[in-house]
Amino acid sequence: MNPFATSQQHILAEMARLDLLIRVQVWRARQQHPAESAELPAFYISETEVDDLLDKPIGAPTWAAIPLPPDMQVSVQSQLDALAATLAQRTTASLEQGIYLRLVVLAHLFDLATFDIDVLLICLAPELDRRYERLYAYLHDDVTRRCPTVDLALNLLCPALETKAAMRHHFDDTAPLRRHHLLSIDADPSQRSPALLGKNIQLDPRIARYLLDGDEPDARLQPYLRLLLGNTTVADLPLPAEFKERLRQLSQAGIERGDLLFYFQGPYGVGKRNASIALCNHLGIRLFYVDGRRLAQLSTAEFETLTRLICRVSLAA
Repeated sequence: MNPFATSQQHILAEMARLDLLIRVQVWRARQQHPAESAELPAFYISETEVDDLLDKPIGAPTWAAIPLPPDMQVSVQSQLDALAATLAQRTTASLEQGIYLRLVVLAHLFDLATFDIDVLLICLAPELDRRYERLYAYLHDDVTRRCPTVDLALNLLCPALETKAAMRHHFDDTAPLRRHHLLSIDADPSQRSPALLGKNIQLDPRIARYLLDGDEPDARLQPYLRLLLGNTTVADLPLPAEFKERLRQLSQAGIERGDLLFYFQGPYGVGKRNASIALCNHLGIRLFYVDGRRLAQLSTAEFETLTRLICRVSLAA
């Protein structure tokens, strides 16, 4: 199986699954609203729609009551299985050849489930092609709602109400998608419903740029965070040889356990920064300087948001 040549090629291949899911739901929605009966449903609620809403199963979109023909259902599932198998094989081949796949790296860094990845792709789609905005509006049955919502994501990815209910926790504040600020959930100002299902989901701009091969730093962090560079090695430090060897051993052991923490104390000029740079060079990781005094002057909400973004940077370092 041929590997993906680039990270973007991998993302576009993943989009093929999303396109198929959207195509199926558009077919079902079209059966419900034939072209000849279209009457701007976004702007009023008709008597017929009220009856349809009362008759439909709880938790299901209006088009969910339209069953797929048996042959189409088999064909769609077969295509989805084939796409998933091909993607898995090509992804494995790419990683074996050392090809950097950003979506895979993101999933690994932030412990994302398959469902989380699919939600990110739903949010990323309009960044690649604005036709998705119109497709989302069509599935919302509302020409003003072009952003994906929690409800739309659940409807596309979950075949049954039980599954939808089980997947809601992926949008919790403590779930990886929101804990690491990969996406935000916001109420649409034009909508009055406070329900989670009706809220928009938006990909964090920095994550969108990263997935689309952009490595520019997050502009929100520029006043508080900077990358420290230098060629200093542990051997260059003006310290006793035994102490330098102890530093090497401690840093290596900490990296292997995943709990590395050094606290250097002393007056200005004793070499705390050089020692930090030397250890990071020894371990092959990047070193960032955080202006804690400046962060402490912010409001509590700003401080919490920015420190979480800084933690996100550190995970990717």
